[in-house]
Amino acid sequence: MKIGDYMQKSLICIGIVLFSFFIIAGCVGSEQPEVEQYPYEFEDNSQYEQPTQIEQNENEQNQENMEQPELTNQTIEEINETNINGTNESVENTENLNDLQNTSINEQNTTDENNQTTASKEKINITFLDVGHADATLVQIPDKNILIDAGSQKIDLIEKLQMMNITKIDLLIITSWDDQKVEKITQVIREFEIDEVWTSEKIPQKIYYEQISENLRQLAVVTKNPKAGQQYKFDDLIIDVYNPQEIEYDDNAEANSIVLRLGYGDFCAFLPSDLDATEPQVLSVYDDKKCPIFKMRNNGEARPQASVLFDKISPLDVIISVGQNEYGYPSSTTLQRLSIAKVGIYRTDLDGDIRVNAGYDGSYLIYTDN
Repeated sequence: MKIGDYMQKSLICIGIVLFSFFIIAGCVGSEQPEVEQYPYEFEDNSQYEQPTQIEQNENEQNQENMEQPELTNQTIEEINETNINGTNESVENTENLNDLQNTSINEQNTTDENNQTTASKEKINITFLDVGHADATLVQIPDKNILIDAGSQKIDLIEKLQMMNITKIDLLIITSWDDQKVEKITQVIREFEIDEVWTSEKIPQKIYYEQISENLRQLAVVTKNPKAGQQYKFDDLIIDVYNPQEIEYDDNAEANSIVLRLGYGDFCAFLPSDLDATEPQVLSVYDDKKCPIFKMRNNGEARPQASVLFDKISPLDVIISVGQNEYGYPSSTTLQRLSIAKVGIYRTDLDGDIRVNAGYDGSYLIYTDN
């Protein structure tokens, strides 16, 4: 290669390098921002003071006003209508809520009142008195004393009643004209103030019974002859009568027996007296109400057949008023039937006075002397 050619090529290379350098430098220089030159300098920055708090608040308010859309009359009406509807709906919802709350409160108050009324009612006391081989039952509710039958001469019924602080008998019921139920009647009506007496209409032809009836007339005691289907109310005590029938039997004390059901709220006791021949008539009118307390008829005397009425009433506890006697009462047949029925058995000859203390809600307890 000649020296001239070498030099020529070298110059070309140097030129290319320099050209590339200038291009690169020009690009870099063009990326640098142009510095703005102010025509004057700030000698004192105090002339540009920061805005006050008031001015800032005004600026913010102006900015908010600028951001809020312009309200036309139509827009205002729509807003007002929406607010009114929303208010009415809120009021309606509030009223509905108040109604629900008031309903709930009223229901609760009614329940509380019913529970309080039931709980506040005093209990009824039924005492099956131990008067030997005879019958006498004292029913006590607040301010009322009801004596059912009056026992025999062998036991001093008057003394028993006085020991129980009885001074007045509001109602005396003679359920059957039988010696075991009426022997103390004359003494009772002489010793105590009596407002009213119930007896069967037909009295057996016996001098002693006629004397008792005459004594009642002389004392001007109100006397009634209740009939089947009648109902009497003494405060919260309801007495339903199931016998005697409208037409009574001639000279048949058992068939004319006064059969009673004592009802006190959900509690009841059934007292059949000496009922026997007329049980079918009682069954025909008796409702399906069950009574937990049942007093056995005629001191526990046995009957040829089991009582259908007893099965219908389905008692839980049975009371037998009985004492020492020549008949063997209560009979073994009666006791066997009661055992099969799996009921509680209380006897005045073994337990003494038997007291049933019952609440209006149907609950009850039984107390005995022995």
